[in-house]
Amino acid sequence: MKQYVTVLLCCASLLFPDALNAQSTLDKNLTKIISQIARKTAKKIVEEKGADSVLAYSGCLHVAALWNPKIDGDESVYEKFCVDNFVVDTAIRLSLCNAVSEYSRSIFGHQRMMEYELATMRDKGGRRQNWFDNAYAQYNPIRYYADNFYESKLAFAIALNFPYVNRTDKEKAKNNYQQWKYYRLGDMFVSRQPHEIGEDVIDAEYAMRQYVLENGFQKPDRFNYLLAFMQAQMKPDSYLKNNFLVRTLDRRYEISVDDIKNMIGDFLKSEEIKQTCKLLKNELGRNLTEEDIYTEEDDEIKYQYKSVAAFTLDMPRILENAGFFEADIQTMLQNIKIESTTNMGTYYSDILKNGKGYLLVNIDDTGVSPASFRKAIYDFGALVSVMIANKTLFENDFNVRRGGYFMDDVPNEYFAGGLGIYILEKNNSLSDLRYLNMMLKAGMALTEIYIWEAWYGNTSMTASVLKDEVQRIAKEVWNKYFYGYFGSKDNPLFASNDAMLMYPLMLPAAVTGNITEMRVRDVILNASAKASNDDTDLSEFFKKLCDIYSMGKLTPALWFKLCK
Repeated sequence: MKQYVTVLLCCASLLFPDALNAQSTLDKNLTKIISQIARKTAKKIVEEKGADSVLAYSGCLHVAALWNPKIDGDESVYEKFCVDNFVVDTAIRLSLCNAVSEYSRSIFGHQRMMEYELATMRDKGGRRQNWFDNAYAQYNPIRYYADNFYESKLAFAIALNFPYVNRTDKEKAKNNYQQWKYYRLGDMFVSRQPHEIGEDVIDAEYAMRQYVLENGFQKPDRFNYLLAFMQAQMKPDSYLKNNFLVRTLDRRYEISVDDIKNMIGDFLKSEEIKQTCKLLKNELGRNLTEEDIYTEEDDEIKYQYKSVAAFTLDMPRILENAGFFEADIQTMLQNIKIESTTNMGTYYSDILKNGKGYLLVNIDDTGVSPASFRKAIYDFGALVSVMIANKTLFENDFNVRRGGYFMDDVPNEYFAGGLGIYILEKNNSLSDLRYLNMMLKAGMALTEIYIWEAWYGNTSMTASVLKDEVQRIAKEVWNKYFYGYFGSKDNPLFASNDAMLMYPLMLPAAVTGNITEMRVRDVILNASAKASNDDTDLSEFFKKLCDIYSMGKLTPALWFKLCK
């Protein structure tokens, strides 16, 4: 029996902590026995320590979901670990939470600054770059982080005392920031998938990418490759709580797939899209066609910033146009170092003590391209947002909530980008034509989501049936959202989507992010309209930004709700 239980616990390590509520291909008797093991251990904790029974069971189940007896020890070792390490005292539990947060701030903070230093060393090497320059710049020891924490059993201690809570249950806490601190610790170790489970997925994804890259030389049916990748996902699907579609979109961005579909659909029917298409139609003097959806703005003329100094010198004007005052601008520029890079540009926020921000701009003695300029201003706004969230931009906060490392952040990276979009629009640096490109991506993104839903509705599809489904779905999306703007009913344009093979579900994530940025921009515009002018201290507008971005890493839905 003990050996049988050991096998069961090994299987348990492949489940999410809320596995009992999952629709899994694993036998229901298995999850029942896993629950019994966790419940028996929790009962012992309650009897010996007087712990809350619900919390003890949640923690024990979370640990059981991660425990691998072959590596971590048998059932008796599991039970002893849980009993010994479950924290009952609320003050000690809070202290433990704060300690984990600060240790994590140090680990990830030094990792991020190492990334910055390696990138700048690569770009300032004074010689022609080779493959090993990029290899060094991409070095990332954090990839071994989880393995190290399971080996030391720190992962289990965190999972035991701060069990995972799903998105909808998190939102019930509303603005209880102490509870959110616990929830975010629970997100640290959610699943422990063995490396071999993902091997087929990696092979199938590599084959898809190679097909796209070599399409000029080899022309096998693309749907064979997509089908192979979908079939490969069934193995991790059977072990993890949710399928590939939900894991990719819902888990990372904490927005349900249905909400993402609605967001994209509402965007395609929005007033911005209607006005953009109307404007373009008037400019062309004719009805729009499919080809017009690829229209882009002219980016040939460079900005005459031929050095970092010249770019930095113009930043006060750019920020003043966006509604910032002198004290605001000084605060930002004194804490952000602008540097040149030979790559596309990015930003880094030093979250360690007395941290600064670093903005890398693609700039040389020929000037800055419009695309690089937009990227730099977007990154500047995102950096300011992240520094506010990290509490590193200034010493005196404005009644902001200090949530610790895991809460001192924005819901996802696109929330930071909203300020960058706002600054660009206030400087007339974004053309409405960008909506056409977003429309194209949105159509492809929506098509891809529906394709994955169709697959999970019929996983016995052949490549031929999958091809027909893709064509049908692409036409339906076109007819519903694009026919009114561009005509040509039953257009299968969105079926030809190489991004779906190169980076599965990347477009839905990107489009959702773009829409999120626009919504955050609207929040900032509203704050700007209500703010009073004060040129002697940080403006009311800047203080409002601090209030907005200090709300912490809530779910997107709750973040927007609390902003209103």
